[in-house]
Amino acid sequence: MSTSLGFTGLCFMAKNDHDIDSGSDSDTSEVPPTLDELSSELDHLRDVLLMQDDKLHSAIHESRELKYKLESA
Repeated sequence: MSTSLGFTGLCFMAKNDHDIDSGSDSDTSEVPPTLDELSSELDHLRDVLLMQDDKLHSAIHESRELKYKLESA
């Protein structure tokens, strides 16, 4: 039995009314993150994803154990 898990992460940024009315896509008020900041964020997100993966594997294992116990009762 093969189990396939998929993840789709979506991020939406809200625009204020001024940007929508003027059709402006350029926002000069924000400074883009540095390479170090991006790298740090990437490491953090990778760690979070690995923790979630471990929890999913644990939940699958526990579910199988409980199913086996239920069937053999």
